[in-house]
Amino acid sequence: MPKRTNTLQQLVYLLQCQFADNAVVTESKMMSDIETGCEVEVDVVVESTVGDTPIVIGFECTDRSRTATVEWVREMIEKHRPLKIDKTVLVSKSGFSKEAHKKGNARNVMLLSLEEAREEDWKSYVESLANLKIAVFRFSILGCQVTFLVPPGPQEETGFRDDAPIRFPGESVPVALGDLVQSIPQRSDVGETVMREWIRDNRSKQERHFTFSAAYSPPQGTTIEDSEGYQHEITHIKVSLDARVEKAPLRLEPAEFQGKSIAFGKTRDVFAAMDRETESEILVTLYEDKLKGKRGAIFFTESVVEGKRVFPFRPADANDDQKD
Repeated sequence: MPKRTNTLQQLVYLLQCQFADNAVVTESKMMSDIETGCEVEVDVVVESTVGDTPIVIGFECTDRSRTATVEWVREMIEKHRPLKIDKTVLVSKSGFSKEAHKKGNARNVMLLSLEEAREEDWKSYVESLANLKIAVFRFSILGCQVTFLVPPGPQEETGFRDDAPIRFPGESVPVALGDLVQSIPQRSDVGETVMREWIRDNRSKQERHFTFSAAYSPPQGTTIEDSEGYQHEITHIKVSLDARVEKAPLRLEPAEFQGKSIAFGKTRDVFAAMDRETESEILVTLYEDKLKGKRGAIFFTESVVEGKRVFPFRPADANDDQKD
């Protein structure tokens, strides 16, 4: 049976990943009923340790448009009773009835709602991100140019195959030229430079393809070996690249949750493989921490990138050119 989920559950999961420092957060976790031995699915589980004592917190979420009733609260309390859960937290998109609050208070169950944002500064900040986009750049190598400390003479080799070995100072294992060239577009400084240029160039914003060059300067003393076995010291490598841009608009909704100002929104998963039969989505959250400032995270609701589903990030200020 496939695990069940909804946007509210995913939002609670992603926020707990951000809020719960040094804790293990799991969505749709299967837990054992100590009375029957059956597996029971809990929407979100946070596992942490206070001192030497392990603590397990179980979240259940309802995204119905009507207020959560006392019957639902009673059902969730009974669901968690035979599970190894120390604290039950119930989350309702539309709040709780008076009777539900009474039952929750009587049973020491925390009731949380996704509330409308009250802070005007936070609402203004989120509104300033109206043109926010999620974009991914996919690079193709068009060619490369190697510059040497001492240019090769007329009788020496100037063209190198992809498997030409490059040796870095102090490294015993060489790296193939082709592998090094392929790694250059993945460098964080290259990616950031490309992103900033793409943002600033209004003409490129609507283009799905553009070309650019990236230079890489290896450590002093790095050499490449030609087919005759001679070593040539490299000063830098210039790579010509074609970039394909996939982008999707992202509209964020301001709210309050667990006493924090948050914003959240879903958009198309532009990071997913292009050959997927169906489109998937990503969930993006922002929240403001009084000590750490603004924090954000991306949750891949269906796909997995680099073996992970959650990626934290630090958003730029509203007046920064990265907001687009």
